[in-house]
Amino acid sequence: MKKIITLLLIFVFALGLTGCGVEIADENGPDNFNLATITKDNIINMDLGASSYSVSPSSEDEDYMTSMTKVKGKEFSGVAELYTTNYIGKSDVTVYLDNISVESGNFKVIVQLDNKIVHQFNNQEMLQQYELKDIKGTLSVKIAGETANFKCWMQIW
Repeated sequence: MKKIITLLLIFVFALGLTGCGVEIADENGPDNFNLATITKDNIINMDLGASSYSVSPSSEDEDYMTSMTKVKGKEFSGVAELYTTNYIGKSDVTVYLDNISVESGNFKVIVQLDNKIVHQFNNQEMLQQYELKDIKGTLSVKIAGETANFKCWMQIW
């Protein structure tokens, strides 16, 4: 009986590991960075998982006089949440995105308030910001990619 339970636990664990990584092919060609397979519902519900990305806080950047977070991915596929917090009282928030660069695949950075996508950043644009005024609720910043090689810097005030 112990062996059966042990084997069952190993099987469930292995099944869980294989479900963590997804690979979504770039279906719309090398010059089109728009998402082709991932839908708004996939992004909102985060029902795909994610693979092959990293988030690393940086020290103060002399050029910006502030600290930013570097996000990069190699063959990144799926949907990942980079930031989430719940604002109980009315708040003003600004999301900054700098040096977004997509080398291949499809990629988007999304701002979501509660269950609604309120902004999508443009790919290949240097400095962008999105301001939210008097918000209440759950604010999330997410990335979505289909075999994307990308990098960008992000900050939230």
